[in-house]
Amino acid sequence: MPQRKKRLKNPIAAGAEKKPFPFLDPDFPVKPWIDPVTAERFQTHTMPVEGGFLAVIVQAPEVSAQAKTRQGAEKAVLEKYRARWRNPQLRWDDADDDADDLRVIKAREKEPTVSYEEVAAEFGHTPRRLRRGR
Repeated sequence: MPQRKKRLKNPIAAGAEKKPFPFLDPDFPVKPWIDPVTAERFQTHTMPVEGGFLAVIVQAPEVSAQAKTRQGAEKAVLEKYRARWRNPQLRWDDADDDADDLRVIKAREKEPTVSYEEVAAEFGHTPRRLRRGR
């Protein structure tokens, strides 16, 4: 009598990856972090370079650190990133961005505006409320 093939209870799960959380692997390049002080979520990307490893904060690429080991590079970049939040002078200064935004808003206030009726007439659009006879 031929031997029967054993059926799997869940054939989809049989082909599943053995590690459902690849970032828990110490050699995985992208790792999620949560800062315990600010509860901010961010990620580090660690890559091999000549003479060691380079770690970069994904959300802030200007924050990077290099070390001989992967763990050393990650630890150094985390310290640099957290130091920015502890020291107000090192934080990202959004004042320049805000000033630029205000400058653009003030410049656009001087531009002429076009009413909805003019645009609707030009493109042949009639609002629904007018089509229904309201």
